[in-house]
Amino acid sequence: MTRRLLASAVLAAVLAASAAGCGGGGDKDSKATAWAAKVCDTVGQNKLPMPNFGNGKNARSVKTGYLSFLDGLNLRLQRVELALRGAGRPPVDNGGKTYDLALSNLRSAQTAVTGVRTDVGKAPATNVAVFQKAVAKASPAMSRFTTYQGPVKDLRTNAELNSAFDAAPSCKANKL
Repeated sequence: MTRRLLASAVLAAVLAASAAGCGGGGDKDSKATAWAAKVCDTVGQNKLPMPNFGNGKNARSVKTGYLSFLDGLNLRLQRVELALRGAGRPPVDNGGKTYDLALSNLRSAQTAVTGVRTDVGKAPATNVAVFQKAVAKASPAMSRFTTYQGPVKDLRTNAELNSAFDAAPSCKANKL
């Protein structure tokens, strides 16, 4: 009888221990998903509207449209950086390394946008052709940020974060 009780107690303890271990880090997964949701909420709120560069015939209007677009882009990049910093390092293995890469790329994009904004701001708006030539000179700097796909793409290079982004409802809703 004692053997039976002891065997039942051991079996119950083994089952409880194995059940607690199932899921491979459920708390860690839920923390990563919550972290990803925070990031997606901010990134989703900071999508850029389509730029309005005026009617294309008035150089001053086109320049104003370019500057407005670049200012809006820079503001959105700043907001995303602040939110990313506010979220802190992701709670996953090697998350810090991925986070640092995402912040570095985000800052590089901001620097490129600021440089282009400065160049476009200095461009003469006497006529559209002259302005377009000035903008074309800024093209190499523009190409640095036109290929940038945002911090979520960088963060998704971490397999655990990729799963967290896939699981977070706000990431799905924002198609991130």
